[in-house]
Amino acid sequence: MNKYLTVFFISAFWMTSGFSDSFLSAQLFPKTFDDTGFTERVDFLEDDYQDFADLSAYDILNIVYTDKNIDAEIEEDAENPLDELMEAEQSMDDEIAQDDANMIDANIPEIPEDIKDDIKDSAKKPINAEKPMYCQQRAPHIPQGQTLPIGKPVLNSNYTFCSAYGVRNFGTKEKPIYDNHYGFDIGCTAAHYNKPVFTPADGVVERVQPNRRGSSAGNYIVINHKNGFKTYYMHLNTMAVRPGQTVSAGCQIGTIGYTGGAKAFKSQFANVNYPVMRKGISHLHYEIRYTGNQQYVTDSKGNKIKIVHKFSGHKSIDPGYLMGIKK
Repeated sequence: MNKYLTVFFISAFWMTSGFSDSFLSAQLFPKTFDDTGFTERVDFLEDDYQDFADLSAYDILNIVYTDKNIDAEIEEDAENPLDELMEAEQSMDDEIAQDDANMIDANIPEIPEDIKDDIKDSAKKPINAEKPMYCQQRAPHIPQGQTLPIGKPVLNSNYTFCSAYGVRNFGTKEKPIYDNHYGFDIGCTAAHYNKPVFTPADGVVERVQPNRRGSSAGNYIVINHKNGFKTYYMHLNTMAVRPGQTVSAGCQIGTIGYTGGAKAFKSQFANVNYPVMRKGISHLHYEIRYTGNQQYVTDSKGNKIKIVHKFSGHKSIDPGYLMGIKK
């Protein structure tokens, strides 16, 4: 009898004490793997960050619908050699040139053959990948000779952001709508239109993709850096580099624009106006991909910076740490 009383009193003490809250209270577990990822990935709240701050609902749709297709587009482009695209564009240019030629007075003298040969020879010369590019403008906050993409790809005075890397909510608090964002959107106002974009590290230009019909990314540049890093710059207004060219850390490679945005899920959103990119939300979609296995990099001052993957199986990393926004 005493044995049962002892068990009863111990149980009563356990249930009425604080231990029950620590060890026995029910936990709310996520229902799906995606929910688990969400709880781990949304961490900008601790910095009082809010996605799409000061943007209208229409502007938010413009950005979100565009971003939904960027990842698929660049993956598709990566499988297609740029030479084929350039040849296709060249053929279009040739057609336009031919049409223009047909309108020119036939009495205008032709270009001498020797000059034509010089033009052809110069076009065949490969770009010297060993020679650094001439910098139209240099970002003073990016150290020359830096080999890791550390720092903001824009001038500090021009820097704002409207949509971070990770899972974001473009719905309301009561009715959230989540989507994955593999880059970091910088700007999102007309004031950022045509502002300079810089590469934060030495590298070789892998791709310079002109805007084309149906593109979400618009004009974009991919730069291959050392140690497994690649940087992506999308929606550019102008591009100042060529494929195969070596670029130096801090050099301007283009300007912020609003190109792209035409490849949204129009059929799935028949009840809303189909958004397209426009000058009022000019911004840079900046993305960093990393194929190494390091958890930290060290900047020029010896500070350790986290390399944070937030999407399982995806090569993208959080640019917020390398840009100095997060610690």
